[in-house]
Amino acid sequence: LEDIADDIILCKELDVDMASFSPFLSSPDTPYKNKQSANLALVLKTLAVARIVLKNVHMPATTALAALHKDGYEKGLLAGANVIMPNFTPKGYKEKYLIYPNKNRVDKETSVQLESIRNLTTSLGRNISATYGHSLKQFVNR
Repeated sequence: LEDIADDIILCKELDVDMASFSPFLSSPDTPYKNKQSANLALVLKTLAVARIVLKNVHMPATTALAALHKDGYEKGLLAGANVIMPNFTPKGYKEKYLIYPNKNRVDKETSVQLESIRNLTTSLGRNISATYGHSLKQFVNR
């Protein structure tokens, strides 16, 4: 917990524009295959605290969070994330990019992912930005 708190404080001190608090996922064929994957509740609490501390930063609901839980993107957005990180790896390369198990949950065709993301954001009363995603700090007085 102290390391997580230190990371959030460091992000604040560095005045970052984007901060990712993604869960660790144990993966076969690695030295960490027997380590326990992240606790969903702790990841969500981390996002919530980070949102309070880091007010105007981009924080993604990551593919790892979506792999950790079937509703990971939604839970991440509700906890404080404001960006969805989809997997748009081109077909034919996806099987070469298996960095953790259950990535298939976010390994759909691009059009299917986009529709799913639109449905999710609409259900949460949010909009998908049409901007480039530049720093949020340019729009607020700190």
